[in-house]
Amino acid sequence: MRVFLLLPIITLAACATAPKDLENMSTAEVCHVGLTERGMGPVAGAEIQRREEDCGNHVAELAQMADYEKRVRPGIKGPLSVAPKTSAY
Repeated sequence: MRVFLLLPIITLAACATAPKDLENMSTAEVCHVGLTERGMGPVAGAEIQRREEDCGNHVAELAQMADYEKRVRPGIKGPLSVAPKTSAY
């Protein structure tokens, strides 16, 4: 059941390419984009700062996304293969 709940989040995060897209996402999704999409780190970081948030406050949600990615893409190591311990932003 949780897999189906995370699928739209992962899909939406994977499609984000513009700063305007990030404004409509949850903070956890923005953090996920910043950690996983090449070149989006600074853009996601700027959005997190604009919201006056911290990715460290969303570690549990990021861990769920990482767990989902491990099940969907077994054997592929990525930035979220281990849940972050501290904020990247």
